[in-house]
Amino acid sequence: MNASDVGNATNHVFAVEFDTVQDFEFDDVNDNHVGVDIHSLVSNPTASAAYYGDDGVKKDLNLKGGYTIQAWVDYDGAEKVLNVTLSPFSTKPSTPLLSFQVDLSPVLLDDMFVGFSASTGLLASTHYLFGWSFRMKGACRSLELSSLPSLPQPKKKNVTLTVAISVTAFVLLIAAVAATAYLFKATASSDVYSFGALVLEVVCGRRPVEPKALPEELVLVDWLWERWTAGRWADVVDHRLGEDYDREEAVVGYKSGALVLPVAWPRTREVVRYLDGGDVTEVPPLPSPSTEYDDSEGNDGFDDFVHL
Repeated sequence: MNASDVGNATNHVFAVEFDTVQDFEFDDVNDNHVGVDIHSLVSNPTASAAYYGDDGVKKDLNLKGGYTIQAWVDYDGAEKVLNVTLSPFSTKPSTPLLSFQVDLSPVLLDDMFVGFSASTGLLASTHYLFGWSFRMKGACRSLELSSLPSLPQPKKKNVTLTVAISVTAFVLLIAAVAATAYLFKATASSDVYSFGALVLEVVCGRRPVEPKALPEELVLVDWLWERWTAGRWADVVDHRLGEDYDREEAVVGYKSGALVLPVAWPRTREVVRYLDGGDVTEVPPLPSPSTEYDDSEGNDGFDDFVHL
């Protein structure tokens, strides 16, 4: 979604958000809430993060508390009831945080993407999704929080949210969480840029920034671009693969990730199609190096990012 199609029923978007940034543009109740989004970034309904104990008393939850939180999203198609339940424990509370009547049949198509998306508004974030379970009919397999990996030690000034989620029926979950010492303007372009950078990391087996690398190889995107324009794309493939990889798939992966650079940002759906068995000829050609960081056509480029 973007500013031109928010609220449009043709989006066919259903999401449950865990939001730690209060955005007045979208009528957020506070900077610590859970909401249901249908075709829009304006949540309806929404509630401050909380859970109900065994005694039936509602207790507050801090999404930035740095502890594991489990969420259950259940949809009953017959009764047309959606429930969203949270708890810091493995046991599911009997009372959901959100429960409301909604018919999702006009929203959900026969074929839908089911998964997770992260967005941070004014704050860049670290996200930890430790486990999830999904089922179309009946209850999901329960998740035992004690068996999940330990939370990495947070760095100074970092606050994090960790989520373990059980989902019944169709759902797209948005975990918008945590804070670090970076500010940027969240846009559809920045979301796709992040996904593209991840694809490039997978192809190359390198992190976005390699502190111990040579100066010209320090920044992954710059290094990849230099190799591509020099016709030495094979240099960028993870050396640990040796010769044991599919050349065409490597090119598709590289070009799909590199498409984050030009003005014509692709939609995530298109990138997924390229990667899911797409032919090399399907992937649009890369631009010339002169357009690499061109913001003149209204592209939300690296000016979005401000280091504190």
